[in-house]
Amino acid sequence: MRNSVFPLVFFASLGLFLSSATVSNASPLSDEMPFCLPFDYERERGTTHAAGKPTDLDVGEPRTVRMIYFLPNNRPFRGSVIDSMKTTIRQVQTFYAEQMQVHGHGNKTFRFETDAEGEPLVLRVDGEHPDSHYFDCTVDTVFNEISQAFNVSENIYFIVVDMSDLYSAGQKVGGVGIRWENGGFAFVDSEFPSEFRWIAAAHELGHAFGLQHDFRDDAYIMSYGRDQRRALSICNAEFLAVHPYFNPNAAETLTPTIELISPRTYPTDAKNIPIQLKVSDSDGLHQVFLLAETIAPHFSAGFFEVKACRGLVDQKEAVVEFDYDGVIPSSPSTNLFDPIVHTIAAHIVDTGGNVTVEHFALWGVGAESSNIATQLYQNAPNPFNCLTIFSYFLKTPGPTRLEVFALTGQRVAVLSTGPRQAGRHRLAWDGRDSEGRPLASGVYLYRLVTIEGVLTRKLILLR
Repeated sequence: MRNSVFPLVFFASLGLFLSSATVSNASPLSDEMPFCLPFDYERERGTTHAAGKPTDLDVGEPRTVRMIYFLPNNRPFRGSVIDSMKTTIRQVQTFYAEQMQVHGHGNKTFRFETDAEGEPLVLRVDGEHPDSHYFDCTVDTVFNEISQAFNVSENIYFIVVDMSDLYSAGQKVGGVGIRWENGGFAFVDSEFPSEFRWIAAAHELGHAFGLQHDFRDDAYIMSYGRDQRRALSICNAEFLAVHPYFNPNAAETLTPTIELISPRTYPTDAKNIPIQLKVSDSDGLHQVFLLAETIAPHFSAGFFEVKACRGLVDQKEAVVEFDYDGVIPSSPSTNLFDPIVHTIAAHIVDTGGNVTVEHFALWGVGAESSNIATQLYQNAPNPFNCLTIFSYFLKTPGPTRLEVFALTGQRVAVLSTGPRQAGRHRLAWDGRDSEGRPLASGVYLYRLVTIEGVLTRKLILLR
């Protein structure tokens, strides 16, 4: 599945370092609610992957979920983890099949890798380091080693890391779901509470399939399914109905196009505004999503969530209109006045499951807002230890510079410099200085310099 927002950049941005990790099949031997954030690495890291595919790496059957049990070199092998992974993947596969059936799409679901007897196949990766090495930026450090053995761009991986009570120790990794062009991964900590493990896996695999958070109902699995009903939303089921992992024989097609044709500004006395999108695809359109940006103090602030969707049948070109009231589902007290600047995204899906994404900023203009200025928002998460997202709004296009300073006044990193268009901008920072060296824990200042002036905020880095 091609996707203009989730390219093959994850392991390029992490760096591919040689590792002595070893790989083997893991068989079950006798034993001697924070979840995730979906990562959009083009938006957050701003990197690109070199052309060509890795060579001499393990490549499984295409469009198949593969499982990896990652074992640090000081941890004993636990057959119970393997058994749990096999049980979990079956539960998740059944959940998706049942929900697709409920929504009228048949019992479509993903397939996972199996052994010669048809049992779920778990691949064991023996890490190079003790588990303490993986406490800091767990996902990055673990994936650096896994990517030496597997062509991670070609499949979705369900990864469980066996560490010394990482979840309970306050690291709170819980789970992470990441998606790129043809693959992705769902990462779940082995110590995640057993009664919620399949929910975490279903949620993270949802992100790996390309699903966004959906906080319109607590029962939705993409809102963590805290409600006991636990379900896929209509929007997400329709999305998966054409997904290549749910249709493994689907042919690749051209990616669709999308354009915002309605104004990017609105009068501040409005209660609703129309958002018009011109979409097209020569192979046929399937669905359009309207996404809203989650805002603080919600723990997913800075990422996107489902606001609405529209199905498109037997059309190759259309103008789709959403009536936008400014309410962000995860923050129901919001409206068009608060926040005054709204960041939205539109996803267009074609009949081949290809996705194109565009981001837009909308802001109010009028007597009350004529003086709206450039804004620098609080980074999220904050405090952080591995990755944080900066975002800012420019009223006027022009040269900008975003930089980080120590409290002593020493500039330690320049994150962005150059001309920028008016509107909302965001980028990620991994806590390293301009030379790529990790910074120590502490309080830092980040500063946005524009033609309108200088804005400064504080952040906390915890190692």
